[in-house]
Amino acid sequence: MISSLRSLGLGCYFHGMFLGCIMYADDLLLISASVRDLQSMLDCCNSIGDSLNIKFNVAKSKCIVIGSKILSSDLANMTLDNRSLSWVDNIKYLGVTLLSGNYFKVDLSDVRRKFFVSVNIILSKCSYVSEPAKLKLMETHCLPILLYAIESMNFNPALLKDINTWWNSVYRKIFKFNK
Repeated sequence: MISSLRSLGLGCYFHGMFLGCIMYADDLLLISASVRDLQSMLDCCNSIGDSLNIKFNVAKSKCIVIGSKILSSDLANMTLDNRSLSWVDNIKYLGVTLLSGNYFKVDLSDVRRKFFVSVNIILSKCSYVSEPAKLKLMETHCLPILLYAIESMNFNPALLKDINTWWNSVYRKIFKFNK
């Protein structure tokens, strides 16, 4: 599928490298600079899917605009297998919520919630555990939630400060420091 999309010359390129399609297992993300090219890419995927007896789940397939001031309500209808796809304000890809807007950005509110839920669950079960053991539990079970896919993001300084504050709150809770 990636080879077919690349051979069409559609999708986005970065320093000559094709980035019009990102795949992981059965998750597929198509990236295009134009709506017309995106529809051509969808048609190509549908054609390849038909030849391989693969059916795309149109109910789970969504479209999002990043980098344009055009409202998603003003965009052309995209179709896959002759069924319409929705234009949405955000999508979740591999556990990361991408937001529509003038530039690429992610929403970490779900990550923050999951992080603090796991922190609080561990602390509620470990009231008689030593502080170093609590910290090791946090590093083992909670920090990966906070850092999931972070190396693939380019966060602004304010968001990095927020993430740092969330992790520092673990130290405050374990060692009973005041803010």
